[in-house]
Amino acid sequence: MLNQLILSLIIISLTVSYGNGDRSLIQYSKVQIPVTNPEDVKYMQMAGLGLDHYKVIEESIEVILDDRQIEILKATGISYEILIDDVIENYNQFIRIPDAAIPQLQREMRAEYEVEGFEFGSMGGYYTYSEIMVELDSMRLLYPDLITVKQSIGPSIDSLEIWMVKISDNPDVDEDEPEILYTGLHHAREPMGMAALMYFMYYMLENYGSDPFVTFLIENRELFFVPVVNPDGYVYNEQTNPNGGGMWRKNNRYLGNGLWGIDLNVNYGYMWGYDDVGSSPYMSSNHYRGSGPFSEPETQAIRDFCISRNFRLALNYHTYGHQLFLPWGYEYYSHTPDSAIFMDLAIEMTQYNNYEISVSTASTWTINGYSDDWMYGNQTEVNKIFAMTPEIGESSDGGFWANQSRIYPLSQENVYPNLILALGPGVIDTDTTLQVQYATINSSYLTPGIDSVFIQA
Repeated sequence: MLNQLILSLIIISLTVSYGNGDRSLIQYSKVQIPVTNPEDVKYMQMAGLGLDHYKVIEESIEVILDDRQIEILKATGISYEILIDDVIENYNQFIRIPDAAIPQLQREMRAEYEVEGFEFGSMGGYYTYSEIMVELDSMRLLYPDLITVKQSIGPSIDSLEIWMVKISDNPDVDEDEPEILYTGLHHAREPMGMAALMYFMYYMLENYGSDPFVTFLIENRELFFVPVVNPDGYVYNEQTNPNGGGMWRKNNRYLGNGLWGIDLNVNYGYMWGYDDVGSSPYMSSNHYRGSGPFSEPETQAIRDFCISRNFRLALNYHTYGHQLFLPWGYEYYSHTPDSAIFMDLAIEMTQYNNYEISVSTASTWTINGYSDDWMYGNQTEVNKIFAMTPEIGESSDGGFWANQSRIYPLSQENVYPNLILALGPGVIDTDTTLQVQYATINSSYLTPGIDSVFIQA
């Protein structure tokens, strides 16, 4: 019976495309699907349904599906319930902040969180691709001794540049210091990761010289930032939904037959195509892994950049789930030889934001050919990188496009994890004992001027 189900799903998924190649006509719905055990989800993934970021609720999952995926469910007789018929329309009606309320909200957020340079962008509160470039240029003008001029690490399919900057005390000098990497927007509909990085960059620049922890890190680390790994997909969402809420996930490669896009986060070389659960061989799937490992210029750019540097740790930001994922991702219940180091680091990073520390288990999903596994596992082309993935926010925040009122709080709750990653306890050797004072953080999860922590790394 299960094999018949898989076969029928495969046949249907291969024949259903995005009508006339016009992705702007795709409707996305929030759906509840009954499942009796994790194997049900596994079989649906194997058949090319392409579930991602599903939430397990008792004996069902909640997940956002496009109308193509819903047609597959209809044709196979799998029962389901539509919870939100049109996710984009729901965003416009109930999640997006009205234009008239934005100025006051901006004043309140900047007053509470005390980061001067960071502000709302024009796309539902998020910076557009062009606005990100302006912000990176502004950082350089304001802090030329702390941040580099933006540099391209390679072009996308549509020849948009994938920009990178470095923050350090001698930014234009390649010093012999531990190197840390932060990335965002592998997936085009997950801008909260980019926003958290832009906020953190301003936090570091503005607190250098006054905050001892920030000052130590800038003087003893080289911090590299790639805010937008997938510029084409992100710009496409801006074109179709300029006020935010666009649901395109993949990159902008045209595949033919009205189908578009590669999931960049399953296009990395380590365990690429390990199975059809953690990625998909079907072009119609949201998890389509491409024609081969590193087939896409965007993942090639990240690969080549990592090869050219000596990164020790990395955070590859995604949305959403309120989780911190650790390798391995490619197989259920699989742990790395350095799992104890990963876990100690993750526990330290999440002690205030209370993100769930996750590895691939029956209650989560597997993913193969993805960034963290390649960065850590491919130790022939690059030195071992302790890479992890935060999934920022929850469904209650607004899902993939968190409500504008949540951009500052969600960014703030990831400052501490970013700081700890840069310190790298257990990974980077140092004889420095730091007392971390949080008088400048002023967050909802720490009491300013009182809470402190001693870190011996």
